[in-house]
Amino acid sequence: MSVLVVGLSHRSAPVPVLERVAVPADEVAKLGDEVLRAEHVSEAVLLSTCNRVEVYAVVDAFHGGLADVSAVLGRHAGLPLPELTEHVYVH
Repeated sequence: MSVLVVGLSHRSAPVPVLERVAVPADEVAKLGDEVLRAEHVSEAVLLSTCNRVEVYAVVDAFHGGLADVSAVLGRHAGLPLPELTEHVYVH
């Protein structure tokens, strides 16, 4: 098990990308549930502010978890994965 952080901030992404990835308060639970249904994710917390969006997740495989979380964020934002991942940071 590993703890993974996948995020975007005002330092890593332009404002138009951040606006598309931002999660309104009424959608946090829905998006959190989608992350939790991912194959490699067992626990997750979603943080969305005006300056950043981060997903903290407990994953059973680093690369699998990264792919799962990135795919959920990409679908939510309506962005192709390559366009999103150029702005994502991972810890």
